[in-house]
Amino acid sequence: MKRIILLAIFGFASISTFSVEKNTCVKTQITVTQEEYKELPVDKLPTAVKEAVKKDFEGAVITKAYVNEDKEYKLELQLETVTQTVFIDANGYWLEKE
Repeated sequence: MKRIILLAIFGFASISTFSVEKNTCVKTQITVTQEEYKELPVDKLPTAVKEAVKKDFEGAVITKAYVNEDKEYKLELQLETVTQTVFIDANGYWLEKE
């Protein structure tokens, strides 16, 4: 009976040593592409952009304007004490950016 118990203990111990997982470290590199916007004078904005702001953000003032290669505009709007950043294309259509 002692032999059976000892065999069971040694058998279990040898099986459990093989089932131990080895922790490995995997390095992951994340590349973030940021669209390049260049500052643009507010008076150089297309009429469609100015009209869209006037229509959809009544009373807001465009404090800063930026443009990228795709003619997408990033605008900083000031409405009373609130500053908001919005994105719009050259035709006056709003874009959703995160």
